[in-house]
Amino acid sequence: MTNNINCSSCGASNQLPEGKNSMFCAFCGVSIQQQKESSTGESVIKSKPKISEQKIELRPGKPDTRFWSGVTSLTAENRRVDGGFEYWTGNNWTFVKDEENIIDKGGELLLSSRGIKSISEVIQWFSDSELKEVRILDLSNNKINNFDDLQLFMNVEKVNLSKNIINKFPGSLNLKKLVSIDLKENPIPSDQNFQNYKFLGGAEIIIDNGLLIAKPEKVKCSICGCEIQKITYNKYDKQCKKCFDGAFDRVKDSFLNDPNMRKAFKKPQSLESKVQEFIHILVGIGFVILILYFILYNIFK
Repeated sequence: MTNNINCSSCGASNQLPEGKNSMFCAFCGVSIQQQKESSTGESVIKSKPKISEQKIELRPGKPDTRFWSGVTSLTAENRRVDGGFEYWTGNNWTFVKDEENIIDKGGELLLSSRGIKSISEVIQWFSDSELKEVRILDLSNNKINNFDDLQLFMNVEKVNLSKNIINKFPGSLNLKKLVSIDLKENPIPSDQNFQNYKFLGGAEIIIDNGLLIAKPEKVKCSICGCEIQKITYNKYDKQCKKCFDGAFDRVKDSFLNDPNMRKAFKKPQSLESKVQEFIHILVGIGFVILILYFILYNIFK
């Protein structure tokens, strides 16, 4: 028989060979040891677990070329500056900020196979603000018998509590962002009626005999009156997504099509272009005077 243990360095799950209590991580090579169960009731977690951080990459932003003088973002001269690029628009340099591209949302707290007996053992290591950062919580293959304290992970989306000893459920939880909770291989009573658990707000409940979905609470959109889940109602300011997006598009279109707004955002002329315009006017006046001179000369000579 083999046990799964997590690497304390990289978080990867490893299979511990039979009869062994330590091994080298197959992923990063660090020596790892199986945690011994505490006989005194003391927590088996001896150091603060790590919540994975968000990873962001920067890429060039998209410039607005509508008011540029005959050049595009591809043909305009550009130069790299701190935080973005500067483009020559034909009149002056315009700064365009880099865009942030999230490649990893972070927020993962992976504590599988640690011998943990209660969620409170995990919570005691973190502040309230840190607990709100957790999106994915893996407490599988431990010795947890209930998940009452799960409500302190306010923004958790996915929870894995499989292979524990959970046999009772909390009376209520307020987890608005919860998407799924894995309860496989727990001694759950066979007569358990998951449809009654409104605290799951429509989240998937994964158990041994299949996938169940708690009945979500329904409310009406404040604009069109259609029925939507309460989680959608809260997310889109008491509206369905269709009405919310439509209102945003109407505001955006009215802003972009307003001639006064376009005039307000039109870039001012540079000194060079003003001088060129003045010279053109002087040449035009001189040409008119010259024509009048020849006409009057032919009349009165």
